[in-house]
Amino acid sequence: MEFNMQDNDGGTPEQLRVDALTQAAQATLKKDGDTAVQLWVKCCALSRIIFGDAHVELARCHIELASVYLELKGFWEQSLSHAVKGRDILLLVEKHVTSHDTRLLALYHNSWACCTIGRALMMCDQLKEAGASLRDAELMCTECGKIISCSYSGPSPRADGNDDSTHPHIVTMVTVARLEEDIACALARLSFKQNNYELAGRYFTKAVDHHISHHGNSSEGLIVLLQELARAEGYCKNYSAAAKALSTALDISQLTHGEESEGVAYICRALASIRLMSTKDALMSLEDGDVTTHVTISELSTEDAAEVEQLLRRAEGIMCSLLGEEHCEAIECKVRSIYGGHLVLHEH
Repeated sequence: MEFNMQDNDGGTPEQLRVDALTQAAQATLKKDGDTAVQLWVKCCALSRIIFGDAHVELARCHIELASVYLELKGFWEQSLSHAVKGRDILLLVEKHVTSHDTRLLALYHNSWACCTIGRALMMCDQLKEAGASLRDAELMCTECGKIISCSYSGPSPRADGNDDSTHPHIVTMVTVARLEEDIACALARLSFKQNNYELAGRYFTKAVDHHISHHGNSSEGLIVLLQELARAEGYCKNYSAAAKALSTALDISQLTHGEESEGVAYICRALASIRLMSTKDALMSLEDGDVTTHVTISELSTEDAAEVEQLLRRAEGIMCSLLGEEHCEAIECKVRSIYGGHLVLHEH
C-alpha cells in the first residue's frame, strides 16, 4: 500500500503528519484495521519526507504499522516486513546518534521492533528465530527501564528526537512496563508452544505482575492472562496455583461481565477440571476444560465433590440460559453434570 502526496488536502507535510498521527492512533485504538493501515502508511511516507531515511520517528511509524498488521489484521508477513524495516532504520540511527534522549528512544523502539518480529515469526512457526528475537527484546527493554529509573534525569524524550516535535511520543516507566508485559506474554506463549510449561508459567506470572502494576488487580485484561497462567500451571501439575489463578479470573469476570456470562461458564468448567486433576491425574485440555477420564464421587472428598458439582451445574445453567436447552454448548455442559454417582467428563 502506497501513499500519494497528490492525495493530500493542501497542507504542509508537517501539518499532514500531525493529523495523520492523531487519526492513525484513534483508528488503532478503535481496532479499525483497514483504516489504521492506510493512515500508518501515510505516516511513514510523511515522516520520510520530513526527517529522511534514518530517523527514530520513521522507524516508529513502521513498527506501529507492523503492530497493526499483526494484531488487527493477522498478516504476519506484512508485519514482519515493516518491523524489520523499523529495526534496520534504528540501526542507522544508532550509528550517528549523540543525544542521550534519542539513544533511549532508539533502544525502546528497537525492543518493540524485536518483540513484533518475534511474535510474527511465532505465527509461521519459526520458533527458534522467534525466541532469539524476543530475548533480544527482553534485554533491551530491561535496559530501558534501568536507564529511566537510574540514569535519566532530564525532560521526557520525544519520539522524533527533536524539541520542536508536534507529536511527542514519551518513553516512561509506564510505556516500558507495557512493552515488558507484551514481551513476557510472547515468551510465555512461545514456551508453551515448545512444551516448556514451567518457563511459560514463569513468564505468564511476570506478565500478570506487569499488567497489575499499571492497570490494577481487577482489570479485564487479567482474565485471559490468568487463564493462560492456569493452563501452564495445570500442565506442570501445580494444581493449587492453577486453581488460584482461575479463582481470581472468575472473580474479575463476574465483576466485569456479570454473574451469568459465557466467560464465567468457561472459567467454572476449567476450575472444576483443575479440582478433578488435583484428585486424580488425568489427561486434560485446559483450552476447553475437558478431562478425559471418569472420576467417581468416592475419589473426591465431600467438600471437593460438592464444589465440582456446583461449578459444573453453574456452567450448565449459564449456557442453557444464554443459548437454549438444545444448543450444542448447553448439551456439552450437561454431559459434565453429576450422573449415576459419577462425574462423567468426556473429551469432545
